[in-house]
Amino acid sequence: MRIETALGKFLLQLQADGRSVLTADQRRRHVLAFAAWLAAEHRTQDLGRITHEVVAEFMVSPAARSRRDGGIKRATSTNQLRTSLRCFFGYCEEAGLVRRSPAKLLKLARCSSRPPTAITDAECRRLFTTLSKSDDPRAARDHALFHLLRATGARIGAALALAVADVDFRRREIALLFNKNDSPTTVPINDALRRHLRAYIGKRREGPLFLGRDGQPMSGRNARARLRIWAEKAGIDRSLSPHAFRHALGMDVYRRTGDLLLTQAALGHRAIASTTSYARADTARVRAALA
Repeated sequence: MRIETALGKFLLQLQADGRSVLTADQRRRHVLAFAAWLAAEHRTQDLGRITHEVVAEFMVSPAARSRRDGGIKRATSTNQLRTSLRCFFGYCEEAGLVRRSPAKLLKLARCSSRPPTAITDAECRRLFTTLSKSDDPRAARDHALFHLLRATGARIGAALALAVADVDFRRREIALLFNKNDSPTTVPINDALRRHLRAYIGKRREGPLFLGRDGQPMSGRNARARLRIWAEKAGIDRSLSPHAFRHALGMDVYRRTGDLLLTQAALGHRAIASTTSYARADTARVRAALA
């Protein structure tokens, strides 16, 4: 069986297992990168003839280690590639497509997690000021979306899945029904966001909160593209993702409280290990303690 055929079966299993679209897309891209390297090197695409030596050769090749701009990938990025190959070939072994996974010997490189990349307060002010002064008809939607992300720490997928009815102005909260790990939750909204959303929603009573094309919810790809456009207009000369708003909230809560458990609750982390990165990023507290 060829890799492309097995990949289709693997992606179907990921869907059946309830894995996220983003996870499935990453696995697909990584396996296709391996298949493209095999083709470029005139190697076999037959699953049964791929050995662990072939996988190792791929992992040390420029195809696996280099970015598109020619630079070297971070260790965390190559670890993601290793994980994708381990998952794909692990599935092939369990499904009986190969006798033994040729990626079983792959080990993750030891690396420390990077500090969270958050949008700064100054960047946020410039971004929101630029949006508020724009005559672009989509600016009001984008402004409301980015304000919600910054004020609640919601993940972009959960925010874009919101319906107008999910905003409860009386209780001052929003119901995030499509959260990570299928864990619906409610998050409080402050007065500034409450007023902003009231003005943005207007007389609407139903439908997606953040509208994209043809009355459908705005897509994640569109949201990321819009953020890049507005950041450039605001004079922010670095790359930002919607997750930068979530990181900003996490760092803000930790700096104000110094409480990891409270920060964990604010962000909805299931494991405290995910929250400790905000403590590592707060060098100001370290300096104060050592002063």
